[in-house]
Amino acid sequence: MSTRNTVELVSPDYYSQELQFQDQIDRCEHTAALRGQVQVAYDAAHRALTLALPAAHAAAHATGEIQLYRPSAAGLDRRVALNLDTQGHQSLDARTLSDGLWRVRVTWRVGEEDFAFDEKVIIGQPKPS
Repeated sequence: MSTRNTVELVSPDYYSQELQFQDQIDRCEHTAALRGQVQVAYDAAHRALTLALPAAHAAAHATGEIQLYRPSAAGLDRRVALNLDTQGHQSLDARTLSDGLWRVRVTWRVGEEDFAFDEKVIIGQPKPS
């Protein structure tokens, strides 16, 4: 019986998928070398997200994208173009983001090198004093 049934364990585009997966591994390895220089912070008082990348990447005209994923409601996901200031920072208005868990994924390129960063952030109102 098992010889009559074909088992498809490999996707038809497995090679392309493998290359994409390896590209993501490479991006994460490049970013790991920047330990401590790549951060996302949420300021509840101002309802703002701030992304920090190395100033050298801003000076080198890094290009990329910030993706805001809402795991519980995909319809709320957002994409924002990377637009760093000279210090390597970018602020995002979080007043329009629903309270709760968000994933901030940043992908960027400097020259021929690609980078990726992923962090969870809890958006919410400031706690009363």
